[in-house]
Amino acid sequence: MMTHSSDAAALNTPVFLNAQDIQIETLEVDFPESSERDASIFGNGENNIPVRVRFKFLDKSSNNKDISESLKKHIYLYDVSVHKGIRYRGCYLWGDSNQDLFAETQKNSNTLGFYGKNHATRPDADSSDVSEVVFYVKTENTFSVQKEFKLGAYLALNNESTPGNNNVSSGDHASVGLTVMPAIDYTNPSAWKVTQEGMSDIPLHDNMILKGSKFYESAVTGKSVTWKLRHSMLQDNTPLRLTVESSYSQRGSVLKTSVPPVASSQFTQEKPGENKHETSYNAWIVPHQGQGITIQPYLPSEHGSPSVEVTHPVAILSESHGLNHNTQDIFVIQASIKIQNDDFTINTVNTLTGTVVITDNVGHNQHIQVICSSQDGKPTVTGKG
Repeated sequence: MMTHSSDAAALNTPVFLNAQDIQIETLEVDFPESSERDASIFGNGENNIPVRVRFKFLDKSSNNKDISESLKKHIYLYDVSVHKGIRYRGCYLWGDSNQDLFAETQKNSNTLGFYGKNHATRPDADSSDVSEVVFYVKTENTFSVQKEFKLGAYLALNNESTPGNNNVSSGDHASVGLTVMPAIDYTNPSAWKVTQEGMSDIPLHDNMILKGSKFYESAVTGKSVTWKLRHSMLQDNTPLRLTVESSYSQRGSVLKTSVPPVASSQFTQEKPGENKHETSYNAWIVPHQGQGITIQPYLPSEHGSPSVEVTHPVAILSESHGLNHNTQDIFVIQASIKIQNDDFTINTVNTLTGTVVITDNVGHNQHIQVICSSQDGKPTVTGKG
């Protein structure tokens, strides 16, 4: 039996709440998903963690029938350090309640708690005659600095925002620790690392028509390069996951990609030391779930001839790619065609800046700006999009 008095002599004395004739036998707090007593969330106003209150109330005759369930709506969490109740959706607290935290009563897509290294799934608790209510705790606003909380539970018969001394959770499960981490800033360039994940040939030659003098198939090559961008918060063991999309700031591409590119470039330059022209076309595409990527370009020289025409769409990524959905990384596919012919020249047209939209499974939704290099192809996060 739980009590709420520090007096050892009162350990076996039932606690009655004023005229309500209610005895608190059990009132304790835990995380239903973990045996840990401490956890973390991100302070972005969306990420929430389930916090469970287990309770058993008796009437003056030590009868539990209907008492606990009838009082469920009067159970609240509170911030132990400041002794203030935490509001939840659909309730009202009289007085000065906690202004940092808020609780939902239903799980949603942003429900995800972060537990310690010793995290283990909590075994089912003994539920005999014990009722429970689960709150999904989040921040009221966005946090830019880390903050620590201890969450307890209390019975507020009159919806009072300040817990009394004899109506709060106590014992080994009196409270749980909650660390609120600052919201993730995906627009911070220094937090991103870019690596090249792969390169493959684009099979153009079976669908290619060349027009012009001294123009050979070997003069035209196509490459598909996969770039991976990973944020410092997205380590291998994190449960954080991203869904990534392009803002479609570009509606077309000279390479006629089936998915609009986030950036593109075209230019002619002299190959170093060879005194020969090389023309490059590039398109950077952010793959979307369930969409493959094809190209079917028609590439005329500046003066109309010579030219390269691809007669049928050529696949560079299949529909089942699985990139940029429920992932730890941003993937960008660079489609590149190079033409080596001294008679083939074009005007330089570079649109190298684009916007990528990131949504994660803890409620962040941010637009980031990406700049793609026309020289080495690398996409780089530069700030807010």
